[in-house]
Amino acid sequence: MPIRSSRSSFLAIKQMRSIRVSWGKQIVSFNIEISEKDLPVLSAVANKALALMQNDNVSNNQLDNLIKQDPALTQRVLHVANTPFYCGGVGSRTISSAIMRLGLRQLRNVILMAASGELFNANDPIAQGMWEHSIASAMAGQILADQLRVSGTDEAFVAAMLHDVGKVIIYRQAPNEYRELHEQASAGGERIQAAEDKLFVYFNHSTVGALTIRKWKLSDSVAEAVRFHHDLETVLPKLENENLASIVSLANIFANNLGYGRPICEWPAVGKMACAMHLRLTPERIQTLVAKVQGAIETQLPKAAV
Repeated sequence: MPIRSSRSSFLAIKQMRSIRVSWGKQIVSFNIEISEKDLPVLSAVANKALALMQNDNVSNNQLDNLIKQDPALTQRVLHVANTPFYCGGVGSRTISSAIMRLGLRQLRNVILMAASGELFNANDPIAQGMWEHSIASAMAGQILADQLRVSGTDEAFVAAMLHDVGKVIIYRQAPNEYRELHEQASAGGERIQAAEDKLFVYFNHSTVGALTIRKWKLSDSVAEAVRFHHDLETVLPKLENENLASIVSLANIFANNLGYGRPICEWPAVGKMACAMHLRLTPERIQTLVAKVQGAIETQLPKAAV
């Protein structure tokens, strides 16, 4: 039976009691509280624009007039639209020209990238590392979806970009504690979510991220992929959109293994993971995809920061 993506399934994120945990010989004290009110909201204009794009009859003029009501969003949208990943050497000076060049699907991705980029402090190395990982994952997700052409992956870019949004939300809420968790997990060779699951009774970054996706009124498939991208070995057959979740999980692995995060496993082991097996990827196919993703990231990511 598929795992239903009803809102109630994502509301088990409330708060975290103060606890003290022995990590090796070191006693670490965490006092982190997360509730729905702590989750970020998209700007009113970004929300309206995303909603408007659900209407097949929306005009470019309507979107142009709406986005220009928010000068900050306008600036960020133009910045993202003019990065190499989107512009292909042909930039846009106005929202109107960006809309005409990008089309609605790409414009939606650009708006979400511009809006979510506001969460990441450009002067904080940890936050910037999270942002670079998010963009590397988004690029990988888009390339994987384009190359593999499996159904249900139209939102691969957005889902991969936002798969770790829960991390930055927790980090913003408790930067010192979460930084220490990262350092301890890294020193012990442990994955971040495994460390979170030991310490946090009510949530981890995946559940916080999924609730954020719900709050932003994105699709059930994106919320599901964000919620379960670390758990495919056990839940994949129960998901409603196995393809998207597999693409997001694989994009995360690619980004980490290519240097935008901590490597998850040796490359030969990737083919044995649930996401790769579901997508029926051979070792040779994985090598080809890695080369395509690596080339795109190395040429485009340094200029993709918002």
